[in-house]
Amino acid sequence: MGINLRPLKSVRAVLAKGFGSYRLMIAVLILNIPLILLILMRDVGAGDLTWLTWLYISNLALGYYGLPLLVVITLLFLLLVPLHRVAAVGSGVVVVLFIYYLILDSYVFGIFKFHIDPFWMEFALKDYDSLGVPRSTLFAALAMLPGVAVVELGMFALASRFAAVKRMALVFPLFVILAFAVSQALHIVTYERNDQRITSLTPCLPVYMPITSHGEAVKYGSLLPLDEADSFEETDGSVGASMRYPLGALRFDAPHGARPPNIVIIMLESWRYDAFDEKTTPNIFA
Repeated sequence: MGINLRPLKSVRAVLAKGFGSYRLMIAVLILNIPLILLILMRDVGAGDLTWLTWLYISNLALGYYGLPLLVVITLLFLLLVPLHRVAAVGSGVVVVLFIYYLILDSYVFGIFKFHIDPFWMEFALKDYDSLGVPRSTLFAALAMLPGVAVVELGMFALASRFAAVKRMALVFPLFVILAFAVSQALHIVTYERNDQRITSLTPCLPVYMPITSHGEAVKYGSLLPLDEADSFEETDGSVGASMRYPLGALRFDAPHGARPPNIVIIMLESWRYDAFDEKTTPNIFA
């Protein structure tokens, strides 16, 4: 009596198809890394960056922002082994939403200098008008989502046609883990040295929570090829500083014999223009 091998062959066929789909989605992720890098460069400002910041941002794009996508895609295919097409569609949706969030956050950060987070979303849903953003901008942001989906479909088509990209998918997880380790090692050491070339970039990056300390940072930090003389101090007005002010010397030359003008400067953060009237602020209005 022979052994029926059909069930085993069926399982192998399912696993082979699932692995093929998984490798294809990893190839799509590989093609998205340069796009993620471009978005991050827009956030931090592409001008006057040193070799260190380029190295750091490149490893972040691959290691820090590529890692969650890699984990989610892998988990989807592991949980949906028989349903590899469902896993592929789910992975595609995750990638589209992630890239869309990065692009949208980049525009929000460029205007308001803060990132989209749960607090921002709650505030926008409850009191959108107080943001001061016209609804046409909101509609334009929503219309961007189908555009991102079209771009990702194009990347899917490219990944399907190039076998070399699919072969890279086999070693891609190793590069992601290595890039993550390099980016965080750089941040740990430069944070310990207060090197503004790196630490000043942290507020510019979305959903970024880097490792800031490690017991061996001082001991092994000297092994990294970083020139401390090139470090930027926050107060010298360099490119790496978080603020460049003043751009010139502040002075006032009053005419000879004339009394200096009596100037009162009133500064209110997030004050709505329609609240400046005789009823709401009568004294300031007067």
